Formats: sequence, C-alpha cells, structure tokens
Amino acid sequence: MDISKFFETLAQYLNFFLDFLLLRGFERYGRLGSISPELVSYFIVGVFAAYVISSIKRMPGYERLQVSEESTANSEARQITVVKTSGDSEDDFKMDMAGFVLLSIVVGIFFHAFLVVYNKIFPVTEIGNIKDSLNAIFAVNAMYNPLNAILKQIQRGAKLLATVAPSCALVGAGLLLTLSGVYFFSIYYWIYAFAAVHGTSRKYMMGPMAIVVALGLVLGIVVFITQRASKRTAQGTVPPATPAESEVVPDTLQTPGN
Repeated sequence: MDISKFFETLAQYLNFFLDFLLLRGFERYGRLGSISPELVSYFIVGVFAAYVISSIKRMPGYERLQVSEESTANSEARQITVVKTSGDSEDDFKMDMAGFVLLSIVVGIFFHAFLVVYNKIFPVTEIGNIKDSLNAIFAVNAMYNPLNAILKQIQRGAKLLATVAPSCALVGAGLLLTLSGVYFFSIYYWIYAFAAVHGTSRKYMMGPMAIVVALGLVLGIVVFITQRASKRTAQGTVPPATPAESEVVPDTLQTPGN
C-alpha cells in the first residue's frame, strides 16, 4: 500500500469534511448523472473514522464514577468505584451507525421518488436521477457519522460531569442541550446536499423535505402509540391465578405440626 496515497486521500477527505460542514463547495457534484467514486471513498473513510473515534475507550463517558459514602462512628470515608456505563458501549454505537446508514439509504431513495412527484406538481427545474440522490446520501454520511461519534463522546463527558459534582450538572445539561440543537440542525445538511446534487435552491428543497420529515414524525408517533397500546393489552390479558393456586401455602410458612 502506498502510504503517500493514503495520506493524500485523508487530506482530501478532511478538506471535503470541513467544506461540507461549512456548507460550501458541494455544488461541483451537481447533476453528475452517475455515482461519484470520490464521494464513495469519502463515505468509506467517514465510516472508518467513526469506528475509530467510537473505539477510544479512555474518552469520558465510557466509564462513570459512582461515589458512595460510608459513614463510621468516628469518621466518614469516601469510596470511588469505577463501573461500566450501560447502553454506551462501542457495539451499541456500531449498531446505531449501521442502522443509520441503511435507513438513510432507504429514506433517500424514498425521498427521491417523492421529490420527482413533488417536482411534477411544483415544477421549478428538472430533477436529476437516483444516482444524484445517492451522491447526496454518501456525502451526508461521510460528514455525519464521524461528527456523530465525536458528539457521542462529548455527550458521555457531559453525563460524567453530572455524576462528579452537583455544580457540574448545569454544564453537562448545557452540553446536552447544545448537542440536541446540533442534531436538529443536521436536517439542513440533507437539504443542502439534495439541493446541490439536483441543481435546485435550498429554499425549494425545504418544501419536500419538510413534508417528508412531518410524515416521519407522524409515523413515529403512530408506531409509539401502537407499541404502548399492545404492551398494555398484553399486560391486561395475563390470566389470574386459579383458586387452587392462590390457596397454596409455601412450606416455609407452614407451622410445625400442620
């Protein structure tokens, strides 16, 4: 393997990452009509970078400090125990990222079909083909996955601050609130990418994107309500204990001689 070629590709990816993050320079991929090998390579590098960032075990948040105070008659001793944080493992992140990549491709294909129909109703300019939409998906994933891995590390650090000292809880809450805003703003990158590859304005792309996002929210709420209703139904259908079962007295409760 040519190491100089590797660093050249990495430098090109970093340039693309920063330019895309700043919403500039992506217009050169507009209306290509074919899948860009350059964007595919950036997508692969971005996924690899996300795996590397998520595997850094010493970052704050993979472990948290559980502080327990033991009081004695003469003094108080503080014992700090390091425990594993559940739900923040590297495997969980990899599963989430793989699910996001697959979901983004499926949703991107659906959005392209919806965009074609939307453009028939509100024609402004000719929409590119499905390959152009895939270029937008590869670009967003190339930027979002490593950025999401970094934000996850910051999020774990914010949770750690809340457990170390009560005075740090506000700082941790502020970080979590900021991260929520960043995740919400990431929708705009989809608008930017799809507008660039199809040669339309961001203002025009906001219309179909808003409709698809609204449909996704409605679908998510319906699925959530359906799941809760099914759980309540399952809990309500548990058969009650029979009289014979309810009258059984455990051996440990029986008195001698009975």
